Amino acid sequence: LVVRISNDNGQLTGAYEGIHYASTYCAKYARRAVINNSWGGRTDAEALPFASIFPQEITARGQVCVASAGNYALDNDITPFYPACVPGVLSDGATRETDQPTNFTHYGHSVLVFAPGENIYTTALGSQNNEYTDPLNGVAGTSFSGPIVAGEVALIMSNDSDLTPDAVKKLVIETC
Repeated sequence: LVVRISNDNGQLTGAYEGIHYASTYCAKYARRAVINNSWGGRTDAEALPFASIFPQEITARGQVCVASAGNYALDNDITPFYPACVPGVLSDGATRETDQPTNFTHYGHSVLVFAPGENIYTTALGSQNNEYTDPLNGVAGTSFSGPIVAGEVALIMSNDSDLTPDAVKKLVIETC
């Protein structure tokens, strides 16, 4: 399920509403789900009440929410990045090929797992619209780490459908 959360200019206009929509849709049509959020930012105080409710809603529905930690080399414990810093969300940072954090990934105790996020090859069109990712360097960002973590969550959930969302997150944290 793909949910558009931005306007035609790329501004996030319905981010948390999109999470709610995805969770509601998946609760109706799927037994389990992973909601990946390869987006984020600082948020205003008006959005925080809703942001703090959605992880509880998602977990109650047997779902796991994964969110990218950010790409500005900031400590998320000091400068929160949402939705990654919402309690209950599985927040992911990016590693390089040496399995060390990249120089751009956000960090802190609230970043719960790290996954590859540098030199990632994708089918997204390049700047010339006739090429795919940079053949020498690929692309980078925690937005690419998130789907890897979400994939691990999905594999664990499909292997043991009796695991609670918190048990799934615990397994990912212990093995990632």
